[in-house]
This record gives sequence, C-alpha cells and structure tokens, in this order.
Amino acid sequence: SKNESFLAKNRAEIDQAFDGKEQKVEDILASLETMASSGSTFASKTLDTLSKMSPSSLKVTQEGIRRGSELPNIGEVLKMEYRMSQTFMKNHDFYEGIRAVLVDKDQNPKWIPDNPDDVTDQIVGSYFDDLGEHELELVPVKKMSKM
Repeated sequence: SKNESFLAKNRAEIDQAFDGKEQKVEDILASLETMASSGSTFASKTLDTLSKMSPSSLKVTQEGIRRGSELPNIGEVLKMEYRMSQTFMKNHDFYEGIRAVLVDKDQNPKWIPDNPDDVTDQIVGSYFDDLGEHELELVPVKKMSKM
C-alpha cells in the first residue's frame, strides 16, 4: 500500500540479500549483484550505496553487529563500539571519507584497502582489541548520584 514503510515494501528482498548471521560482506554484495541483474531496484540502489563505502567500514560494522548481538548488556556494547570508533579514528579511511565528502568534495574516496576481499580478518579484529589505559570506563549509576 501507499503508506507501507520502506522496510515493509522491501522485506522479501532484504531477507534475500541479508540472509544470515554468518554471511560475509562479499556474500551480500554478490547476492545484491545477482538480484540487481534480475531487475531489482532495491538491490541496485543498495549496491550503489554500499559500493561508495569503505570496505573496511562495511566489514567492521558487520562484525560489530554480530559481536554486539552476543554481548550481555548495553555497557559491553558501548565499550565495543568505543573501541571501534577509536580504531576508525586511527586509520586512513575515516579521514579519507571526510576529505572526499567535506573538504575536496570530489566524492571520490580512495579507500585502503579498496576491495572487501582485501580486508582481512586480522584487520577487522583489530577494531575490537582492548585499548588498555584508553579503554572506556563506565561509571555505575550509584556512583553518579553521589557526584
């Protein structure tokens, strides 16, 4: 219907393209390519959007979703996301994205690596490493009320 949400309208194709927890980014892209070649507007638009994004960011985000779903509480999820954010800030692609979109405005980022196949499990895993003395420390609510 006309009032149906984007998600509701595209649910079957979303399920087809993003079909599992163990699915790799490369699998999603291949699925979208197959769907797009069969005439799927959803797949074409989604593939166009994903192809503009940093391959490292795609794979790290996917791994963050997988790991986050297995964490016991929001505090642990926040710590994980903080680790991710701090590692993104240390690496090339974050600044390259800013350069391409906001500084030079050429909309042509040069990602390193520039292909999802070249983003190794070791690279992805590094975004989840403990930050040592720079680790996020959450203050328990009880302590906050005494401040």
